[in-house]
Amino acid sequence: MIGLKYQDKLQKRARMGAGDTSERLNYKIAEYTWSILKDKPHFHVSFIMNVSPECDCWNHNDAPIIPDMGMAASFDP
Repeated sequence: MIGLKYQDKLQKRARMGAGDTSERLNYKIAEYTWSILKDKPHFHVSFIMNVSPECDCWNHNDAPIIPDMGMAASFDP
């Protein structure tokens, strides 16, 4: 994998500190992923399934608000 050589470096920088928020973590994830992918060919596939009203990272959630939509694919991140 392309990103394996960056793994140790990124894990140290991406750790959340006491004052960090999930918004900041999301920003860090996006920035570090971009730094690995820039100037390299890449293709993105997303599966749109069980779309819920809240984040699926919560320990509870409601029923999906729309059924499975399918796939989205792009060369553009």
